[in-house]
Amino acid sequence: MQTKQNIAIKIIGGLFIASLLSCRAPAPPMPSGIVFFRGNESQGALYFYELSTGKIRLLTPPDQWIAPYYPYLISWSKQNRHFAYVTGYNNTAEIYTLALDGTIKRLTYNQWEDNSPQWSPNGQTLAFLSRKDDGMERAYIMNFASGEVRPLLPDKSILTADLRWSPQGDQIALSAVHAQEQPQFLGQIQTHYLYIVNPETGEIIKKQEGKDTAFDKLSWSPDGHKVAYVAHTAGRHELRIWDLERDVVYPLSEIEQDVWLVEWAPNGLFLAVFAGQLEERNPTLHLYIVDAEGKDIRDITPAGISVIMGRPGLWSPDSSCLLVTTYEETGQWAIRIIHWPTGRDKKIAGEYPFAISLLWVTDSEPPFSCESLFK
Repeated sequence: MQTKQNIAIKIIGGLFIASLLSCRAPAPPMPSGIVFFRGNESQGALYFYELSTGKIRLLTPPDQWIAPYYPYLISWSKQNRHFAYVTGYNNTAEIYTLALDGTIKRLTYNQWEDNSPQWSPNGQTLAFLSRKDDGMERAYIMNFASGEVRPLLPDKSILTADLRWSPQGDQIALSAVHAQEQPQFLGQIQTHYLYIVNPETGEIIKKQEGKDTAFDKLSWSPDGHKVAYVAHTAGRHELRIWDLERDVVYPLSEIEQDVWLVEWAPNGLFLAVFAGQLEERNPTLHLYIVDAEGKDIRDITPAGISVIMGRPGLWSPDSSCLLVTTYEETGQWAIRIIHWPTGRDKKIAGEYPFAISLLWVTDSEPPFSCESLFK
C-alpha cells in the first residue's frame, strides 16, 4: 500500500464550436457543480457533483480507465461546452471530449501517451502534451473544429512538462528542457527553462533559464501580466513571481515550508499556495492564502487535517471558495469546499478510499455565488 507521502507526490507532481452546430438545438445549461475523481490509487472514474441538489452522477463511461496522476486530468470550456479529459495511463493514455448531450469523441490516436488537455479561453483550440513522435514529451496544439494537430514549438529539441494558457489566450507559459539535457527516454523531466510562447506562431517571446533550478506548477495572473510558479533549487521549493512587463523575478512570500502548488485567484488579489514537508512517516501539507503583494499569509487548512491538496481549477469563479482534497483522520479521502474569508468548510460527496477534487463547472446565470452554499 502506498503511503500518504507517495500519493501526495503523485497527485501534486504530479482540463463544439457553436457556430458549427447551428443545425442543432442549443444544449441546456450545465448545472453548477464540481468534477472529482473516485476510485483507487491507479484507476477509477470521473464524477459530477451538482451543487444545488447534492446529487452525484458518473461523468465518464464505466468502461473507461481514468488514471488520477496527470495534473490536468480534465478541462471544461464554457465557450464550446465540452469537457476534454484523459483516459488510460502511460502508452495507453488518450484524449477524449464529452459534450453536454453525452456524446463522446476520441481526439488522439497515438502509440505513446497524450495527456494534460487544456482548452484555450475561446474554446477553439486545445493544447496538450504528447509523446507521440518518439517517446519524448512535447507540447501540441489542436484545432477543435478541424482536428488538425501541430507542434506548439517548431524546435523539436524542446521538451515540455507543464503548460498554461494566458487568460487572454494570446500566450502560453511552459516549463521545458532541451532534449540533449534530458537523458531519460521516459519519465518525469527536470525543467530548466521557462518560456512564454505565441501559440499561433510558436515564437518564444520571453524566457528564463535556471541552470540549477527546475520550474513547474505555472499559474497566470488574471490580467496576463505575471506568472506564478514553483522553483525547485538547492533542495528547496519556492514560490516565485515572474513580472512579464518588467521582466523581473522575485519571491512572493516567506512561507518556510516547501511549496508544491500555486494557483492565482480569478480576481487577481490572492494566491492559493500548498506547502509542507512530505516526510516519509509524518507528511504535512497545508493550504495558505497569500495576498498578491505577499504581505498577508493565512493558513486556512481545516482543523484536524494534516494533508490537503488541490489541482489547477480549485478556485471558485467568484474567488471566495476553494475546492480541495483532504486526508481524513479515518484514513479516507474527502472532497471539501472551503469558504476562505470565513474559514467555513463543507465536506461533500462523502469519504472514499481514494478521491481527488478536480475543477468547478459553472455555466449558470446569474453568476455563481459560492457563499450561497454556506447559508
